Amino acid sequence: MATEMMISIVNPESPDGSDKQYEIKYLEYTLSTVVTIKPSSVDKWISDIEGTYHDRLDSLVVGLDIEWLHNDSKKVEHRAATLQLCVESSCLIFQIIHATEIPMSLKNFLNNPQYTFVGVGIEYDVEKLFRDYELVVGRKSELKTLAVEETGVKTVLNKGLTELAAMVLEKDKETMKLESATMSPWDEKQLTLEQVQYASVDAFLSFVTGKILLFGKQS
Repeated sequence: MATEMMISIVNPESPDGSDKQYEIKYLEYTLSTVVTIKPSSVDKWISDIEGTYHDRLDSLVVGLDIEWLHNDSKKVEHRAATLQLCVESSCLIFQIIHATEIPMSLKNFLNNPQYTFVGVGIEYDVEKLFRDYELVVGRKSELKTLAVEETGVKTVLNKGLTELAAMVLEKDKETMKLESATMSPWDEKQLTLEQVQYASVDAFLSFVTGKILLFGKQS
C-alpha cells in the first residue's frame, strides 16, 4: 500500500512560470522543494545550503538522483531531464533539460571534493550526467555498498532505495512506499504533483540513508 502524503504549493509560479516551491509531508518529515529551470534559482539553492551548513561543509552529504524519459526502445536513451539534490529537508529539482544554461555554481557544487553525493545506482547517474551534460561529480558513495560495509550482509545489494531506507531508519517499508513515477514523462515542462513528490522523496531518502550510514544516527 502506497504512503499517503500531503503536498502543497507554498508560493505561486514566478512571472515566467519557471519556479515553484512545494511543501511535502512524508511520514514525520516536512520537505521543502524548489522546482526550477532557472540557473539563478539553482545558484540561490546552493548558496542557501552552503550558508546554512557553513560550519560542516567538510562533511556535507547530498542525496542525488536523476530522472529521464523512458521508452520501449533500447536503442534510444533520452538525456537526463531532471537533477534532484537534497540536504536535510531542503530539496532541489532542476529541470536541466529545459535550462538555458548550467550554472557554474552547480558545476562547482557537484565537483567539490568535500561533499559526498549519495544514492542507489549513483555510478550510473553520475556517468549519465557526464555523458549528457559534461557534469562531473567529484565524490560519490553507493548506498548499497555503504550498507554492506555497515551490516556485513551482502543481500543488502538486492534492496531498492525504499527498502534500504526502511532498514536503516528502522521503519516498516510498507509505510514508506510511494506510487512509482519512474515511467512518467519527465521531459515535460510542468511536472505533476506526483512527479514532484516522487522525485523529492527519492532524493531525501538517499540523503538521510547516506547520512546515517556515513556518520551514524546522532549526526
